[in-house]
Amino acid sequence: MDNNSIHYVEIGISGGFATVENFITKFPFHIVAKRCGLGVTQWLVCSRTSLNIRFVFTEVSCPDQVENDPYSVLWCGSRSRPRWSGTQSGRAGDDMNISANLPQPQEGLLSLRDSVFNIALEVKGIQCFAQKLSQDGVEIVKELNTVSDESGQVHLFIIKSVVGNVFHTIIDSQNYHGLFLPGFVAFRDTHSLASCSLENDDDNISHIDHFTFACEVGSSRSIIDWYEKHFYMKRFFINREESESEGFVISGKDIGLRMKALEYWKCAELGLQSNPNCAVQSFKVVIAEALPNQGPNQIDTFLSEHGGPGIQHIGLHTSSMSGTIKKLKLHGVEFAEPPATYYSEVGRLHDILGVGQDVQELKELGILIDTEEEGECSKSPRYLLQKFTKPLFDRDTFFLEIIQRIGATGFGSGNITALWRSVQAYMNEKHHPEKS
Repeated sequence: MDNNSIHYVEIGISGGFATVENFITKFPFHIVAKRCGLGVTQWLVCSRTSLNIRFVFTEVSCPDQVENDPYSVLWCGSRSRPRWSGTQSGRAGDDMNISANLPQPQEGLLSLRDSVFNIALEVKGIQCFAQKLSQDGVEIVKELNTVSDESGQVHLFIIKSVVGNVFHTIIDSQNYHGLFLPGFVAFRDTHSLASCSLENDDDNISHIDHFTFACEVGSSRSIIDWYEKHFYMKRFFINREESESEGFVISGKDIGLRMKALEYWKCAELGLQSNPNCAVQSFKVVIAEALPNQGPNQIDTFLSEHGGPGIQHIGLHTSSMSGTIKKLKLHGVEFAEPPATYYSEVGRLHDILGVGQDVQELKELGILIDTEEEGECSKSPRYLLQKFTKPLFDRDTFFLEIIQRIGATGFGSGNITALWRSVQAYMNEKHHPEKS
């Protein structure tokens, strides 16, 4: 099996197969396997040309049984209840504690519905890794165990991250040669039109580029420390204006945002495993928090609608931005559009023409562009293209980003304001139409 550091991403759902079918109708993914476990049903959804992107959609059918399922986090009871603290927005005078919005202990699994709650990570030296995390005081919610079937075995354990409702399944699958994981069987539903809807489309989406946490004001430093200490990740600066302590800060009339970023480096001697034959050797984590005293904004909206910190969005990399966006729009994917003035901003036309992109096409598709300074050894322009979808669930929580990197390593610092405003415009239109 082709292993990248991110083994799979798990999404808790409440709509069952209809939710999965809706996803594959719109995005170039298909259902590869299904598993009926103890109190849960799971569908493995992958990109059409590789297994580099794996989403596992999980629905709980019998809450009383799910705790005994080998792959599940402890969804029921007080142990599974995310222990968040602090205020909802960090605004002065706002003393509403996030815990007031959380489900009661007996409803613990509700906090994981319609939410990306588990980033499963492939490791090497899993026994030593488990021992180290335990000694360091990391909350292990499911001890190291072995799951097997006729295709081999996997070793795994599950930990609670320092962020909201996010868990990490830590897994060693090098001795498993089956389709995905023990218990998953090939999905064969000849009656589902959605399973075939994008069959003839080229799959230009190749891998997960990054995932972004939306977190409480002032918490980014502790998140950085946690992932550096336990996962051997390293901080990197989003752009040259960023400071070590403050991160990359954007503050203006209608935006107040702090961002910091981490990357897993493949040279770590213990910890996450990357396949040397895979083009994707690392993944990035972005931590986003609103600045205090900024008024209502999309980070606050996420924290409120999600019930606390969590994964706000995942960036999917494509090798053909324009082609991918055209196809996604054709199949009904809705996007947060940039402000109309974006393409007339000073220097924007120069950037677009300078890298050889079509101005009119980018404008029609609402694609954002950001250039980076050329390196000493590079004579080619370095830039990236970006676009956000609207939230995938009824609540204004999780969404996807489509991104194409042409030599660029950052996160489009020149685009962050435009990206923020495009999402904020959608939020304002939905929640305050009278102000739109």
